[in-house]
Amino acid sequence: MQFDIITCGSATLDVFAHTDNEQITVRKKQSTQSFLAYPAGGKILIQSLKFELGGGGTNTAVGFARQGWKVGYVGALGNDETAIDMKSKLKDENVFFLGTHVNEMSGYSILLDSKAHDRTALVYKGANDKLNIEKIPKSKALYMSSMLGQSLKSQIAIAKQAKKNNALIAYNPSLYQVTKGKKTINQLLKIIDVLIFNKEEAQALTKKTEIKQIHKLLQSWKIPIVIITDGPHQVTCSHKGYLASFKPNNVKVIEATGAGDAFASGFIGTFLYTKNIAKSLMAGQKNSQSVLQYVGAKKGLLNGKELLKTNTQGLKMTRLF
Repeated sequence: MQFDIITCGSATLDVFAHTDNEQITVRKKQSTQSFLAYPAGGKILIQSLKFELGGGGTNTAVGFARQGWKVGYVGALGNDETAIDMKSKLKDENVFFLGTHVNEMSGYSILLDSKAHDRTALVYKGANDKLNIEKIPKSKALYMSSMLGQSLKSQIAIAKQAKKNNALIAYNPSLYQVTKGKKTINQLLKIIDVLIFNKEEAQALTKKTEIKQIHKLLQSWKIPIVIITDGPHQVTCSHKGYLASFKPNNVKVIEATGAGDAFASGFIGTFLYTKNIAKSLMAGQKNSQSVLQYVGAKKGLLNGKELLKTNTQGLKMTRLF
């Protein structure tokens, strides 16, 4: 069986705990980071508790499936009730499970919310670090999100196979990966076609602060397409010596989980169809901003027709070199 897109990444059960308690505050300790402060001791009442399928691997898989692509998901799940529920949810979304089960608890994530809709995620990787697969079915594209341990070794093997099959390979590393240095993920950086991550991650990987200098360095690493997001401030993309940039539209943010995954699935899905980078960038942002207006990583994901209606108004193009 041949797929349009296969995703490889984490799967988690996301538990959203929302409270309007006035004692929970946002405290800024550094210019680039703020902290949620919870009172020690006592109890805090929760207004709502929601359970959703999450993780970068399943978020993007569902994003692609809703666009109409034939999608497979590769990841490691536990031998537990959570895994059964995850596979059922993937099946409901027309995503084929191509992964394995391991003797470890399935991934889990607890998202602590506040009245200001800031959040902190407590993540248990569990089975996600135990993927042990080297071969997968052929596909037009392979999308990889952050994985660690044995799972990273499997991703490298899978990516090398996909490269031989001339698949488009996209990668979204995490902050805890890039802070370990280029050598940790260098085997992937050498063969990918698209690198998608945020500004903080890009700065950590390159040890540079200015966006143009970051793009110049990453282009010198021979990565064909590099996309750097920066929340509501700016999205930039470098390709063949040019830099595209635009400022996202303002939207009312309800919850930010999965916004980056929505951008990635919107961009890659549209690019596979159009081969147009500018249109794909705007489609990615449109998908991301739709998800931002809901709780959870999958509610708000747009279909292919909705994404293809995106125009490129507001996008600027300049020479990078």
